[in-house]
Amino acid sequence: MSILLPPPYHSTSACLRHTETDYIIDGQGVYVTRNNKTYLHGQMELSDNVAYGNGINGVVFHRTDRGVVQRNQVYNNGVVPVLDHPADITEEWQQALKKSRQPYSGIVVNNAKSVKLWSNNVSARYDNDYAFKIESDGSPFPLAAGGNNKACRGLIGSNLVSYVKSVSDESICTASDKADEVVSLATQ
Repeated sequence: MSILLPPPYHSTSACLRHTETDYIIDGQGVYVTRNNKTYLHGQMELSDNVAYGNGINGVVFHRTDRGVVQRNQVYNNGVVPVLDHPADITEEWQQALKKSRQPYSGIVVNNAKSVKLWSNNVSARYDNDYAFKIESDGSPFPLAAGGNNKACRGLIGSNLVSYVKSVSDESICTASDKADEVVSLATQ
């Protein structure tokens, strides 16, 4: 799926926050959610996205079984502040927040069975943010398959270490010139 929007679009402008609250509860980039009860066969694919500048995570695969998450570039997300990084709280809307976001700014698989995770490149906002994480209401479901995933910065969930490799070259996890060309074409 490709959604091309003219810059400076990012999901922080659409984060779920009311003026009377002191926190933001959402702000994902690409978010597939709650499909596990709506189909019994086949699989959902989330591929070839560039997710950056979003409020919390870049890519979330949530309550959607039998999925493939592959070839996504995820970086510079987690714009909603983490309060133990006060130097990054510079905008008025950030200063009004009194609670931190969750410590994830990469790819999250949440309550999803039989998911495959292939060839994703992720750079979390902070070293103590998760680049790759599996979450669950109970015991997390293992991946069905995966590999060739790279984390340029951030934590890797303990149940994903055999599927994700830490790398030190952050240029691997940022958009290529080709992706920048696609974005610039969308603005013409």
